[in-house]
Amino acid sequence: SSSFIANMIAGYSLTYLGAFLKGDRVRIGEHTGEVVNVRALSTQLRSLKNEDVNIPNSEILASTVVNYSSFAGDEGVILHTDVGIGYDTPWRQVEALLLMAAGRTSGLEAQPEPFVLQTLMGDFTVIYQLNANCRDARRMRQT
Repeated sequence: SSSFIANMIAGYSLTYLGAFLKGDRVRIGEHTGEVVNVRALSTQLRSLKNEDVNIPNSEILASTVVNYSSFAGDEGVILHTDVGIGYDTPWRQVEALLLMAAGRTSGLEAQPEPFVLQTLMGDFTVIYQLNANCRDARRMRQT
């Protein structure tokens, strides 16, 4: 009964905190998906693989919640991907090709401009990270 009461109180808290709304793309702990329903005891997500995930509200209050939809429409969400390229390829060429790929990808914004970071110098490769803005949080995975 204590977990029932904890989930009920957490459900009311989530309602007033406004961490997410129905339809938002969120990550709660290890789960990522679209909020389908917020109930008194649990919150239902549709995962990226179209799975039904029910998370107890008390677990949500104890977890970190990332809401990708909050600022996506106004400022965009920065999508990123890592690519490992050997040291024999000039970094300027890698950067130019990654930026060209971002420019050709539908769903990415031209402004602010995409950018490339070198995040790791490995034994055999340099890890480059391509970053670009997306305004549709629901299409993050496809983009």
